[in-house]
Amino acid sequence: MWIDSLPIAAKAIRDKGKLEELDFADILDIKYMIAKERNADVFQLAKKAIKRNPEQAYFYYAIAVRSEDSEGLRAAKKGLKCKQIVPFLQHMLLMRAVEHAGTMGLRLLEYGPSITDDGKLEEAAAFLTSALEDAKMYLSCAMPDSRHMQTVGSWAVLLTLVLKDALSPDLRELDEIVRKIDIGRQFSNFMGITAPRLDLYATQAAAIKYYASGLNEFSRIFNHLEEGGATKNIPSVNCATLDDDLAAWLENVHIEGGGSQADHHHHHGGNGDLHSKVNIDNVALYRCSWCGNPSAVLRKLTTII
Repeated sequence: MWIDSLPIAAKAIRDKGKLEELDFADILDIKYMIAKERNADVFQLAKKAIKRNPEQAYFYYAIAVRSEDSEGLRAAKKGLKCKQIVPFLQHMLLMRAVEHAGTMGLRLLEYGPSITDDGKLEEAAAFLTSALEDAKMYLSCAMPDSRHMQTVGSWAVLLTLVLKDALSPDLRELDEIVRKIDIGRQFSNFMGITAPRLDLYATQAAAIKYYASGLNEFSRIFNHLEEGGATKNIPSVNCATLDDDLAAWLENVHIEGGGSQADHHHHHGGNGDLHSKVNIDNVALYRCSWCGNPSAVLRKLTTII
C-alpha cells in the first residue's frame, strides 16, 4: 500500500543530511505511525521533534489526535499558537480542542462531587465555553465540505443549549449553525463518506426537534420555583478569575505533562440550596487574535486600560 512508502521517503530525506528538511521526514514517519496505530512511537517522535522545532503545528496535532483529553487539549491549544500552521492543521486542531474541552467539561458536570460546588461548575463552564468558542472559530473558517463540519456543528448546537440563556423557542439563533451542518451532511452523502460522531449529530437533531415542546411542558416548573422564591438564595458564581485559571492551565506547555499545579482542579467553594448559577458572560475569555487561545495577560491589559 502507498502508506508503506512513507518511511522509505522519510529515510531518503534524512540521508540527504539537510537539517532544514528534518521536519518533513518526521512528519512522514509520524503519519505512518498514526496510520499503524503505533501511539507510543507517535508520542516519542512528536515530543522529540517539538524540542527541535516548537513552531511546527503538525507535531502537536499528532499528540492531540492520539492523547486523552487533558494532554490532547493542551497539545491542540499549543499547536494553534504555532506560526508554521496550514489551514488543514488549524481546522483539525480546533476540532480536537472542541472535542477534548467539551468532553472534559461534561465529565466535570456528570461526575462532579456536588452540583452545588461552585468551583466545579466554574471549571465545567470554562471548558465548555472554550469548546464553544473553538467550535465557532472552526465553523467560521473551515470549508463547507470539511469532513468534521457535522461533528463540530453538532457540538456548537449542544454547547449553546447548555450555556446560553434566553434562547427563542424556535431556536432561530442556531439557524446558521444548523444550515452549515446540513450542507456538510449533503457533501458527505454526495461523496459517500460516513461522517464521524453520528451520535452527536443525532443528539443535536433531537434536541432541536423537541426543544419547543419541552420548553412548553417544563417551563412552568421553573416559573413556579421562581415565583415561590426558591431561587433567591442561589449564589451567582463570580467567574472573574476563571479565564486566568484556564489560561494558566493552558500555559503548561510541557506536553509530557506531570507535576504542574495547573493540572489540578481549582475548587473555590460555595454553597446553595439548589443548582448554583454560573454567569456565562463572566466566563468570556480574552483571546489572542493569532491563535484564539485565552490569555490572562490580555485580560489584565484590558482591565488596566
